[in-house]
Amino acid sequence: MLSFITNAKSADWSYGGNSGPDFWCQISSGCCGQRQSPVDLNLLKISVKSAFQFVAYDQMPASATMVNNGHSIAVTFSSDIVPRIHDGGLNSTYFFHSLHMHWGSQNNRGSEHTFARRSFPMEMHLVHYNAKFASLGAAIQSRESDALAVLGVMFEVGLTSHPSLGKMTARMGSVQYNGQSTSIESFSLGSMLPSSRALFYRYAGSLTTPSCDEVVAWTVFMATTTMSSQQLESLRQVYASNRDEEPPIEMSDNYRPVHNQKKWCEISDSCCGKYQSPIELWDNERKTQMTPFVFINYSVLPKTVAIENNGHTITLTFTGVTPKISGGGLRHTYILSSLHFHWGVNNYQGAEHILNNRQAPMELHMVHYKSKFSNLTEAISSGEKDALAVLGVLYWIDNRNSNPSLDQITSRLRYVKYNGQSTQIKSFSLRKLIPASTTYFFRYWGSLTTPTCDEVVVWTVFREPGFLTNAQMNAFRATYSTGENEAATETIANNYRQVQRLNRRTVYQGKESRYGHYHY
Repeated sequence: MLSFITNAKSADWSYGGNSGPDFWCQISSGCCGQRQSPVDLNLLKISVKSAFQFVAYDQMPASATMVNNGHSIAVTFSSDIVPRIHDGGLNSTYFFHSLHMHWGSQNNRGSEHTFARRSFPMEMHLVHYNAKFASLGAAIQSRESDALAVLGVMFEVGLTSHPSLGKMTARMGSVQYNGQSTSIESFSLGSMLPSSRALFYRYAGSLTTPSCDEVVAWTVFMATTTMSSQQLESLRQVYASNRDEEPPIEMSDNYRPVHNQKKWCEISDSCCGKYQSPIELWDNERKTQMTPFVFINYSVLPKTVAIENNGHTITLTFTGVTPKISGGGLRHTYILSSLHFHWGVNNYQGAEHILNNRQAPMELHMVHYKSKFSNLTEAISSGEKDALAVLGVLYWIDNRNSNPSLDQITSRLRYVKYNGQSTQIKSFSLRKLIPASTTYFFRYWGSLTTPTCDEVVVWTVFREPGFLTNAQMNAFRATYSTGENEAATETIANNYRQVQRLNRRTVYQGKESRYGHYHY
């Protein structure tokens, strides 16, 4: 939903980085409500209600205005006609206010709602407010659950252009930057709806941008409509930044993700524990000297290295060597079990831990278990708060600084493109995935970052980052969470958990020293 219909200031939030969806609750507490949108519509029944009545939807307004508001492209009409809807299971009449769109940088994402986990390249929202209110703002301020009615239309890429959408894309160059507006050739609202409107999803939800007010009766039509690839590309040339900002910030991927993480507590009570991971890290954390790290067998080439796509991430396992760590303030020796990655759909998000209010595009986790246990499962089952030791490395983009060891992985990712696929890769030194200097690092007690979220982890996140190129990053983004033979495909994207509350835990910024102490 558009920023100019909410109470949040436009500059306070975005779709990525430290003002992205993971931080919206800090902007508005409403964004952590119980009826938030969007949702995955696979779990909801299709509504078969009385037919919608579209009044003045087939009429052409005298004029139409298109604006770039920094978050989306929006269109409003002149007041000579008053489009409105009623029936269709709605309890009132609703006046049309505006329409806007959400789209992706790739064709497999962009929509806010998903159908059985399937995303679409674009979703259009037609925003209406209850006729008993004088304006959209008054409707939102009422806090009534059906103050607004929003129609959602999914767009797919087809061979032919969409005529009415074409009136917008033809003028997209005039609204390329935030704050720009232009008049466009008028069109009827009915032309934006799918030809079949009998079946739709209906649920009570919220605005999908801050302040995320839970005041929306959502209608998302089951039938889709089509647009051309050229029309979609014209939207991808629009920027969220002002003309004079450098570098320009693309507006693509301006959608709020479906937040299924809130349901993790239903899977495991531990996911709502007090000592959950990941967390935010700061350079002003309490500083302390700790014993130097000792990496045992990390530079020895494994006999074999296998990578696997498990539908959630890319994992690496190995044979022929037993890498271990000790020191670094750890009281025990830990055996490396596996490693995996978390990444985002763009370079402004992806890492699980946030450092100094900045989110790296990728984070590597190297998972170890205490040597007194026979395997990782036994360690987790013990419930000991230091049963596991995970090393985290934040990776940033540097096209001049390709990581050769990552090349061994990314060059073979095409063979694990789909969920369930695995392959062997050329062996390499695991030490090469860790920054050359491990002198400074963050240390705290936490949890696994996926269900069952057991609070059994001593976390180490190195202060010095790793680096990868855009090409290496995009190789990860080209993997899918779905199987090869599934009709609908979905990339592994934004596979990171939102940051959790610290809950009075102490976070240390450790420094390796021969005079250091054992803290964990």
